[in-house]
Amino acid sequence: MYIPETEALRPRSFRRDSVAWLLFIVMTVVAGLSWYKFSHRVYAISALPAAADTATPRITILSFDRIVSEPDGAHVSKEQLRERLSALRADGFTTISVAQLEAFYHDARPLPEKPLLLLFEHGYMETYRNVDPLLRDFGWHASLGVQTRRLQDRDTAFVYWDRLQRMVDSGLWDIVAQGHRTDQPIVAGSNASLGNFLASRAWLENTRRLESTSEFSNRIDEDLATSLESFANNLERYHVSAFSYPFGKLDHLTDDVNLRSLVETAVSHHFKLSLVDDLFGMNDEFSSPQHLKRLRVTPALSATELTGRLDRALHSSASLAAEQQSWITGSGQFERHGTSLSLHGSPSAEAWLAGSPWESDWKVQADISLQQGEFWLVSTGVESRTQWRFGGRHGSGTLQLQSIDTSRNTTTLATFPVVIDATETHHLAITKRGAGVWIEWDHAPLTQRPVYIAAETRSLLGWKTSAGTGSVELHIDHFAFTAYPYTVAELSNDPSSAEIQDLIVRAPLVAAITFPWASIDTGKLKTEAPVDVVFDILARRYGWDLLPTVSVFESHRATREQIINALQTAIVQSKHGIFLRADSSLNDELAASIQATQRQAARQNKRLVLAAQPNRQFNTASAAPQSPLLSR
Repeated sequence: MYIPETEALRPRSFRRDSVAWLLFIVMTVVAGLSWYKFSHRVYAISALPAAADTATPRITILSFDRIVSEPDGAHVSKEQLRERLSALRADGFTTISVAQLEAFYHDARPLPEKPLLLLFEHGYMETYRNVDPLLRDFGWHASLGVQTRRLQDRDTAFVYWDRLQRMVDSGLWDIVAQGHRTDQPIVAGSNASLGNFLASRAWLENTRRLESTSEFSNRIDEDLATSLESFANNLERYHVSAFSYPFGKLDHLTDDVNLRSLVETAVSHHFKLSLVDDLFGMNDEFSSPQHLKRLRVTPALSATELTGRLDRALHSSASLAAEQQSWITGSGQFERHGTSLSLHGSPSAEAWLAGSPWESDWKVQADISLQQGEFWLVSTGVESRTQWRFGGRHGSGTLQLQSIDTSRNTTTLATFPVVIDATETHHLAITKRGAGVWIEWDHAPLTQRPVYIAAETRSLLGWKTSAGTGSVELHIDHFAFTAYPYTVAELSNDPSSAEIQDLIVRAPLVAAITFPWASIDTGKLKTEAPVDVVFDILARRYGWDLLPTVSVFESHRATREQIINALQTAIVQSKHGIFLRADSSLNDELAASIQATQRQAARQNKRLVLAAQPNRQFNTASAAPQSPLLSR
């Protein structure tokens, strides 16, 4: 049937609808630009705070692996991450950037209260897609760990350069290097066995040998340099200054101290900051910027458990009641009921005390019952990873005090003829102050004087129990961990017999001895006399730190640089550090520089102890700000 064409049904040409089409195109472009601007909006990172009370914060670093969209049991999911970030924000944490952390350690710039660095490892695209919206919701900052080989290979599971550029331009993201090929295993033997890139010598098939020390060093240096060159060539307006060890800690991968030292030297040459694994992820002004500790967060660590662990680790255990102190299991099983602790497992079990590194001088008391295996009270250096420990095997008839160096070599410092009876509970008390350890067993001292230990000033304290085969079981009751005062005893330059005898009587209470040694006058270090051998003998015999006194006279007659250079020279020449006396002409600028030198000394495992001055506040014990200075 014929239907006549009407005006309403007549086809419309583009010319007739040009206005409508133009409006449609304009609206589409505007909408697209608006969405692009919103999705790529830039967050300005707030300026570094200048509050005086944030100059000595305790800094938390948390590390996450891949963030997945839905829970898979192995990785933290997006919603699980949201829960943890919400709990951290409610607990008062504030995220910081890598630049802020670098400025804190290298320029003494302050940080906000409870500063938190968030790191997401390995540069997964899935991590970016799940985390970036959360950062925008929270207005928080994070860092992404990147291995540049993956970008070079254009692996679609990882972010690429254009995405990285937009991330750093957003102001929400930093980039942390993880090397170029550091994730790839290498052939490390003639039998084609594989080794870790950072911890093994490569097998050179052409010459049928392992690479030399210099070849190993050059390979590591070249890999790090290649990584930095890739960042420099592909990222505009951004410099990568931090490195995150992709496999945690080198000492978990190799016992070869030489190889570890070569890697750490190469990393420190290329980067101002580096991050390693730790049970608590806690750092402060005395921490080495080349050994900053991070806590790896897994799905098993709930939001409540995470904030609880961090809160306990942020405070000295000595400031908490025994029931409030927090223990973290390293292996085996750990149970706690009030002040009673139990460790059991096969073939070992261990637990570590949160917040114990904040005390450099302390006392531990406990009643212990060893049912099987051997027990050790262990003190592990937070920077050097050296250890000393006290304990023994069930039924062995002896207890031992041992030191363990970075090569895992064990030295027995003292042996005590004591039988550990499984049917009895034994009382143990250990006092660590200065360079000495005083041990009591069943309320009686095991030695007539403290035992000298050349150990790191700050350490993580824990219990270990182990057996070659079979099960272990250790019960600990009435555990108490308390701070011990760092007492400095002053001697004359030529002490009399009576002066020395008086000091020996007070030996268990004294942590360090000081005596006139040098002065800084008009910016020059002038030693009054070489350190008398008698002081060194006394220090080793009674476990005291040796802190010769350096006096600063008329500081206004020298520049700040001259005084600090002389002070640094004195610290280098000292054994354990120095005791500093300064006159009243010390100005605020010089005082700040002295405190910076104090931090540097602590990172070298030395103390810069300052005599109390009226109207001026100093950290009197460089490695433990909370320990009071008690002078004679």
